[in-house]
Amino acid sequence: MLMASFSIRQRFLSLMIFFVTLVLIYGAWSFRTLHQLKVNGPVYDEVVQNKDLIADILPPPVYIIESYLVSLEMSQANQAETTSLKARLEQLKSEYQTRVQFWRGQQLPADFNSHLADANKAAEQFYQIAFNELVPAREAQQDSDAIISKLRDQYQQHRSAIDQVVNLANQRVKQTELHASETISSASRGQWVLLILAVTLAMVAAFAVLSSILQPLHRLRDMMLNISDKKDLTLRLNLVGNDELARTAAAFDNLLQHVQQMLHVLRDDAESSQSCRLRNASAGSAISP
Repeated sequence: MLMASFSIRQRFLSLMIFFVTLVLIYGAWSFRTLHQLKVNGPVYDEVVQNKDLIADILPPPVYIIESYLVSLEMSQANQAETTSLKARLEQLKSEYQTRVQFWRGQQLPADFNSHLADANKAAEQFYQIAFNELVPAREAQQDSDAIISKLRDQYQQHRSAIDQVVNLANQRVKQTELHASETISSASRGQWVLLILAVTLAMVAAFAVLSSILQPLHRLRDMMLNISDKKDLTLRLNLVGNDELARTAAAFDNLLQHVQQMLHVLRDDAESSQSCRLRNASAGSAISP
């Protein structure tokens, strides 16, 4: 037996290491799951990315509704107000372009990029009309109804593309949340299975160690009872191994061997003494008249 080559101390130490290893595996699995689902983990980052996208669409800067409102206000403003509104429109355009550049650097699905590109095309046309036509017209206090109509068309195209992005983003959020829920459920089931497996294997290992200890003890007990019943000192345990029980069994076998040898010596001495007494008795009888 493989266990027989280890001492009892080594067996229990091995059992302890085995159990600790299983617990560490369980802990590693738990931490892996926690890493995936924790704040700033992969799943969380995807959820935040979707939330950020929606936040940048509704309200601005990626959604140009405020730019459209500023343009409408500018169409009714005097020259001084137009200057202030122009500065506000330039700021909104700068913020819009900054966020559009940011989302271009993100790894979004192809359909997201397609609708964002449509929205951006309409927005660029909107700003071009606003700065090249509306602002000069209002600085000259000219009528801008026709220009506002052109801006409205571009805004509506932009809004239509944005609506598509919002719908896709909402769907993606739901899918990500569902994936997170399924991941948590799957990980939880895996943790339970791993825990049950760890406990089961630990129990099997414990029983194996216990059996390796009890079996030799039972053999030693049975041997003693057998010797006591049969009075046969020729019986031997002959346990194979290098542990404490095997050495105890070997010592017991040696004890039996010594007892058997002593009994042989005593029997030989008794027979020799009896022979001497018989010879002496015979010799005395021969000398008597």
